[in-house]
Amino acid sequence: MTYDAVVFDSDGVLVTPTDRETVQVAAEKTFTSLGVRDPGPDAIAAIADGSIDEITEIAMAYELVPNELWRARERAVSQSQRELIDEGGKRFYTDVGTINRLTPEYRLAVVSNNQQATVEHVARSGMLTDALEAIYGRPPTIEGLRRMKPNPAMITTALEDLDTDRALYIGDQQTDIEAARAAGIDAAYLQRSHNGIPTDEPAYVIESLWELPELLGEK
Repeated sequence: MTYDAVVFDSDGVLVTPTDRETVQVAAEKTFTSLGVRDPGPDAIAAIADGSIDEITEIAMAYELVPNELWRARERAVSQSQRELIDEGGKRFYTDVGTINRLTPEYRLAVVSNNQQATVEHVARSGMLTDALEAIYGRPPTIEGLRRMKPNPAMITTALEDLDTDRALYIGDQQTDIEAARAAGIDAAYLQRSHNGIPTDEPAYVIESLWELPELLGEK
């Protein structure tokens, strides 16, 4: 197959994954912003993990509206991640520079399960905005959780923006492979130090983004 576009995941592909502590601290700040004192570790963990059922349960327990609770959580987590990027705690991988070698021959996009505001900040901070024709993260709503990969919805929307069905998706998780397949495109699984061998076989397995120009040139 000949590809004319490449779609990247963000966390684990362009930038290092967010550490657990950052998310938990932001989850605790969520309750503070809503006037809830001492929510307890179980409530903080539930909001950090983002299960729809648990969010609803916690919201009811503290007499909050589920979507308002989740929006506050998303604001706090996104803000913490953006600060982490600015401070160098959430780093860009050195092989992100390969993106400059793919333009203008290939149309490029990013589709991530992270928040839209966070993904846009990644693009700006990495000076990737000019190279990317579409940037999609999840909306800060409970419905946004349902659009997360392996749901192919965000990838499908990006493909519509790129006006192609001949894209290659680059991800670092099993859900990336599943979402790409459901969207009707191939996936390249990027092995980093934080992940292992995928249980579902992708079209390709690569160890660095530097491999992309050669891989794409062979197709």
